[in-house]
Amino acid sequence: MPADNSIVAPRPRISVLYKYDGNTYDISDIVESVNWSGNVSEVSRKLDLSVVITKTQNTIHFVPREGGIVYLMANDSEMFRGVIANVDRTGEGKASVSANDMNWYLAQNTVDYTAKNKTATQVIKELCAKYGVSVGSLADTKFVFKRLVFLKKTISEIFKTVIYETWRQSNRRFALENTKGKLALVAIQPQKVQLEVSRGLNLLAASTKTSIEQTRTQVYLTGGDDEYRAASKKINATATDTAGVRKYGLMRHAEHLSNATSRGQLETTAKAILSKMNEPEWSGEVTFVGDLTVRAGRVLWVDDVVTGLSNSYWVTADTHSIDASGNHTTQAVLSRTLAPEKAVYEEPDTSRPNEGGDGSTVKGNPLTPGISMNWTSGFVATAYNPALGGINGNGDGLVATGPKFSVGRSLAVDPRTIPYGSVVFVKVPGYPKANGIYLAEDTGGAIKGKRLDVGWYKTDCKNFGKRDAQVVILERGYGPADARAKAAKWSTIERKWRNKLQAKPSTPTNVSSGSLSTKRTQVVNAARSKVGKLRYRLGGGNPLLSGSNIGDCSDFTQWAFKQVGISTPNYSPTIWQRYKRISASQVRPGDVVVFTGTIAGRPSGTPSHVGIISGDNRMINLQSYGCKEEAYRTGYWGKYLLGYVRIIND
Repeated sequence: MPADNSIVAPRPRISVLYKYDGNTYDISDIVESVNWSGNVSEVSRKLDLSVVITKTQNTIHFVPREGGIVYLMANDSEMFRGVIANVDRTGEGKASVSANDMNWYLAQNTVDYTAKNKTATQVIKELCAKYGVSVGSLADTKFVFKRLVFLKKTISEIFKTVIYETWRQSNRRFALENTKGKLALVAIQPQKVQLEVSRGLNLLAASTKTSIEQTRTQVYLTGGDDEYRAASKKINATATDTAGVRKYGLMRHAEHLSNATSRGQLETTAKAILSKMNEPEWSGEVTFVGDLTVRAGRVLWVDDVVTGLSNSYWVTADTHSIDASGNHTTQAVLSRTLAPEKAVYEEPDTSRPNEGGDGSTVKGNPLTPGISMNWTSGFVATAYNPALGGINGNGDGLVATGPKFSVGRSLAVDPRTIPYGSVVFVKVPGYPKANGIYLAEDTGGAIKGKRLDVGWYKTDCKNFGKRDAQVVILERGYGPADARAKAAKWSTIERKWRNKLQAKPSTPTNVSSGSLSTKRTQVVNAARSKVGKLRYRLGGGNPLLSGSNIGDCSDFTQWAFKQVGISTPNYSPTIWQRYKRISASQVRPGDVVVFTGTIAGRPSGTPSHVGIISGDNRMINLQSYGCKEEAYRTGYWGKYLLGYVRIIND
């Protein structure tokens, strides 16, 4: 329904104040125009002023300074407070002044941050306190994140991510605002209409646009390892919007999901994809007699028979324009729905370099031939984590000998078979990423004889299952007290044994042009030239091609191949679909390795990361840590490996 008693508000008295070096000035008389704007995708609002800085061509009258504070006032009430970021002066005696509200500082600070068992509200409060951002009212987001790791992210990126992920997990919407210089977190709910905009009342202009160019009325998916035979094996599914087909015609989207192995899984995924693609794109815009209370995130009722606008709409962007005479208009971009800006959390690589490996490695590096490894076979291993119950069902996270449980260190044993305090190398041929050095410090009711429980990541314990294992006791223990003492200095002990057991990895060198084609050599060397020099930001558009040092994984791949005159897509699913897939035995430097599952929200089997193979099971890629050359078959990346494609055919 339209707002009750909707009328055009009386024109308020607008003034602009400027504060610098402790002094406040009313500069309204030199301001020629004001543009105040905001967008639901931005954390700060912006104020643009056109000011007269001289009354004659030879004398400067007044120039606002960068770092000064400006205020937009309406009838002595503060509507905006912001810091001047840009001042552009012209020879005609005028200046353009651009200011951002205090939330702007969130985008000016890049940090490392880890949150454990915190809500978005707690994350925002903690980071604001640490980096000096004034805080006002913060709504309680309630949803608790178990663990989030951000490396070299701006505070605004972190806040956008926790707000977006809160919405994805709880369907509750929140937005950042700034009131009188203090950051606020507000709950966004379908609310009473704020203002009615209609012809004959206050509407000045209106427009709408609809398009079915990107609409799809049917989704067809195949799954499994063999895309060619997926249909004949009935590993496929189709979802159809019958009403949409009648209305718009048949428009089919097709996709192959390698990790989807059942028809039921594909049917569910196809329906979910169709629900996001079967609606026409729609946009609307209105301009009306100015009202400073209207801003992004609010709701308007618009009634205009000519453009078909006759409902309540979310405002996703607003611009208020005020001239020197006080004439004020508001322009609003409209949407039928409102969701937070997409900012999916992507977990960075926090594993040790070369972690994992096969039976002849420690943490992915070769064993030193001179050290004897007398393996004892016949052990059966499972994996556990206190967060999942089981051995530490009380959830206190303490092992039997007293220390706190630690992934990759804690090993539950039968102390009559392997004494507490023993340093043990465990080899699990069927699950090589768990190969490594552990401390015998825990036990359990089911851990008898040659049974082991490996302390592991809770998200991977189920995948670990029950597996055959081999062990070497590197250093025999002497009981619980010995286990506690070794746990306290485990990093030193583990490093000592790792250095003894592994050969020093060689430093990668440039690919030899004698064994590879010129283009493969150039691609690898071009990619390697960016190691340590780039910053990761998911989003596409490829700023790298314009000389920026910012991009994502597929941007980086596109840039590297562009150096040898090859144009590739900058979207990992398209790379996976477009090029010839090859087996691991066929891989050569200059080929591309593809991963899945590294971006929350993408369907299982859909590519989410790519890297350029540089040789010796290593790749060069742009990820959360920046541009790195690292192992791709072990450690963090080994868990998400999907396959390989060939772009250079030689």
